[in-house]
Amino acid sequence: MADVDQPAGHCLGFTVNKERLVAKINFFLLYSVGAIILPTLPVFGRQLGLNAASVTLVLTVVPFIIFVARPVVGGIADRLQKLSLVLAVVLIVEMFGIIVLTLIPPMSNVTEPNRTISVELFTDSDIVVGAFHKSSNISCVLHVFQNSSIHCHLACPCAAHSYMYSATDNSSCDNVISIEAWLRPLNNSVGAPGTFMLRNNNSAPVKTSDIPFLNSTNLMCSALCSAQLNTCLPIDVTPAESSDVVISYQLCAFFVLLSLVRVCVSSSYSLSDAACFEVLGECPQDYGVQRMWGTVGWGIMAPLSGLVIDIVNSDSTNTGYTVGFYLAAGLLVLQVLVCWKWNLRKTKLNENILKNVGTLLRRPKNFCFLLDIFVVGACSSVHWFYIYWYLQDLGATKLLMGLALATQSFLGDLPFMFLAKWMLSKMKNINVIRLAYVGFFLKFLGYSFLRNPWWAIAIELLQGPTYGSFYVAMTSYAQSISPPGTEATFQSVVSSVFDCLGVAAGSFLGGMGFAYMGGRKTYFVASIVPVVWLICTVLCDFTINKCTASDHNRRQDVEMSNPSGQPFLQIKDIEHEPGPTAQET
Repeated sequence: MADVDQPAGHCLGFTVNKERLVAKINFFLLYSVGAIILPTLPVFGRQLGLNAASVTLVLTVVPFIIFVARPVVGGIADRLQKLSLVLAVVLIVEMFGIIVLTLIPPMSNVTEPNRTISVELFTDSDIVVGAFHKSSNISCVLHVFQNSSIHCHLACPCAAHSYMYSATDNSSCDNVISIEAWLRPLNNSVGAPGTFMLRNNNSAPVKTSDIPFLNSTNLMCSALCSAQLNTCLPIDVTPAESSDVVISYQLCAFFVLLSLVRVCVSSSYSLSDAACFEVLGECPQDYGVQRMWGTVGWGIMAPLSGLVIDIVNSDSTNTGYTVGFYLAAGLLVLQVLVCWKWNLRKTKLNENILKNVGTLLRRPKNFCFLLDIFVVGACSSVHWFYIYWYLQDLGATKLLMGLALATQSFLGDLPFMFLAKWMLSKMKNINVIRLAYVGFFLKFLGYSFLRNPWWAIAIELLQGPTYGSFYVAMTSYAQSISPPGTEATFQSVVSSVFDCLGVAAGSFLGGMGFAYMGGRKTYFVASIVPVVWLICTVLCDFTINKCTASDHNRRQDVEMSNPSGQPFLQIKDIEHEPGPTAQET
């Protein structure tokens, strides 16, 4: 349990006790796992064979499940007063969900409607032999062609003696013979599996008597044959190319397990924030120094996990992300061991958690704070989900995209989280949050005019005010206004508004913008949103403060005119009256 009465050296940040060290390790492992899991979950759905519509449906519904489940997990932690135990259980459930997710079998490939196939043909008198290509299901082809026809176009160049299939004199030199014929399998002694013999049927027989040199001359002819093989021909893609939601076992399992994993990941973030503030005690301004180790973990593990996946898959055509999930499960084991040794208990029990949190949400100032968080979450989502798409349209290399991510973590988030303590001492929490709007305006405006993608590295330096210092200010403010015993619950509510509702709205609007306006116009329009909201939130805050001051003055006037206010006035009079009168009173 955190010692509230810590030495002053702790507040200065020079002394790190055991529990603060555990908090740093916890954040490092927590966001290392997030760097592996969160970006790859949507792609893993495609690996299972789910189409884009199905994955989009899942990713749209899951944030609302998190929005409901996250405060429930926080409320359980507040009720049990065992943050470390609840956090460890959440991590174990997350690990279970990740492992089971890798056990889902992928969907079998389906055929592409109306696809045709070519057959390479060789002529030998009245028998045409073809080698069947691009099929691994020979038995199915044999079955289909028992009663199916194949249409061929045979073109033979002129030989020394020109003979025409048609008796007309104005025929061209090249003979083009169109026939409809049956395809029959050859005996095993004649050709390899997949080799067929094309015999003529009665609808268009080849009259060898009209072309006598076929039996005496080697004639090289080109032929193109096509057939409908809707039930046998596999394609390179799965139902993912379809625009409809395909209900399947894989979709249901993916939805359930993805929801479970995402709820656990999000809840572990909120519980870790609440646990960190519990450790800091009366030094909440040191939160940024602890939280920045999560950024270090994310920045290191994101490229490292990608490298491990590439190395494991280098000797095969497999490009799956299963090995990344196993790596995340291993890190979760370490994190559970760390949390198990973290003897952290909440010091205060609140019997009316829902009532107190509801009272917080009904206050206008706190409601405006949640709206601020929502807008920042929406702006963040537009950038997080579509920046690589936009850079790819500009011709950026994978190296540049990796450098942009590294810039976000190490040159953006890290220094601003470290400086957040100083910024909060010089500015109010709400002003640090508003600084994010200025950062988003400059970032989005810069991307709207971007031509050379390498300038994205400079623009990504604005990740500091848009996320680094903002996140510290958001969690610190939520901690400061939470009634004792409700910290985990209210942290979960605030985080849910940010990365559930806000992120869901931003991803939807950003996707619509990229679809109908393109990346450049989307970023330009998005740059206007934070400026407009900054003006609105300043005016809203000014109005609330003015109304609050008026209500406060009105209550004072009522107390002075109300008999219930007399004791206060009598005390004030006593302080100014002579001693004897005071004794009489």
